Amino acid sequence: MQTNLVFYNVENLFDTFDDPLTNDNAFLPEAKREWHEKRYALKQQRIAKVLKEIEDPMPGIVGLAEIENRKVLLDLVNSLNLDEEQIGILLADSPDERGMDVGLLYRKDIFQLVTKTSIPIFFPSDPSDKTRDILYVHLKPDDLPGLHIYINHWPSRVEGQKATEVKRFDAAKSLRSHMDIILNDTPVANVLVMGDLNCTPDSPPVYRVLDKKGHSENPLLNLGWDIHLSKSGSTNYRGKWLLFDQMLVTPSLLNSSSLKILDFSVVSYSWMLFYNPKYKDYRPNKTYGGTDYHGGFSGHLPVKVELKF
Repeated sequence: MQTNLVFYNVENLFDTFDDPLTNDNAFLPEAKREWHEKRYALKQQRIAKVLKEIEDPMPGIVGLAEIENRKVLLDLVNSLNLDEEQIGILLADSPDERGMDVGLLYRKDIFQLVTKTSIPIFFPSDPSDKTRDILYVHLKPDDLPGLHIYINHWPSRVEGQKATEVKRFDAAKSLRSHMDIILNDTPVANVLVMGDLNCTPDSPPVYRVLDKKGHSENPLLNLGWDIHLSKSGSTNYRGKWLLFDQMLVTPSLLNSSSLKILDFSVVSYSWMLFYNPKYKDYRPNKTYGGTDYHGGFSGHLPVKVELKF
């Protein structure tokens, strides 16, 4: 059997209701962006179209970033014309100030849930700052070996790449600490790390802490090197493509006869892109450019692998 495993930063997938515990005020009907039900429903339909195009009725596993709550995940499942009897819905309910979380959807006809947990990230250099938790999920396809999945959305570079790098190191170390417990117990465990790491494969937090290419004792192989070296990517900033959305795996997933990962790629359909006249290129069509509504999909393209078992 074969199915797709996908990660997609869906960019500000907020519902239209005010959450008094988070700063979601920029995405409300009365806000400058005029985030109302019609726009929300269209974004859900657009995301569902992408996922269904990758695999019908849905990829086996979909990791998601920039989702507000469980409701938006349930609405996405409904937009796929599916329900909770068919699709498992998992969320890391995080302390992020804007209420942004990561989550995972999985097909119950393929996978069984063993366990899940949220891994918090703390910043010793800035203890009051809060960010998205890492979501850890252990799934099993039938009676085959389990798949240990980590969904990530590391701290952004909005305050400067170098100034914020220490926080991405903190995220990488939190991930590594949890992963080491699993690998110390089961050295051949099948681990898949996916997420928007807000850095490229050669950036120190991912390269030095996780990737065998950066240090032979690190546990993972980054599947995105070829795309990164070709100067392609999953998001475009000022005319430059960047592979922020990545997948890393333990070697067992590339060599196993029971669970095997194949063909990492960036998903890019022409109808997900728009032409930017300033840079004379095509790039991901966003929902908003600042406060201007474009009605697009996301500023990120999904990435995927095929899982054969």
